[in-house]
Amino acid sequence: PAALRATVTMSGLHAGRVYTLTRYAGLPRGAGTVPTPEFPPVTFTPQADTFVYADPHTVTSNDATHWVAVPAGS
Repeated sequence: PAALRATVTMSGLHAGRVYTLTRYAGLPRGAGTVPTPEFPPVTFTPQADTFVYADPHTVTSNDATHWVAVPAGS
């Protein structure tokens, strides 16, 4: 397996609003399950309706990872 770098592009955001982005291992498992974050959430404030985040952590090529962005305090 190779170590890959990921870039996450989020759209539909509100400029100036604070968001948190959390990375989870694997794929979403469905309603009622609570995944465990891989790393502490990242807080960001977009200056436009789109924000690009370059994840500093690698993703293994034979694994799945997903990110979830929500308004801070949600």
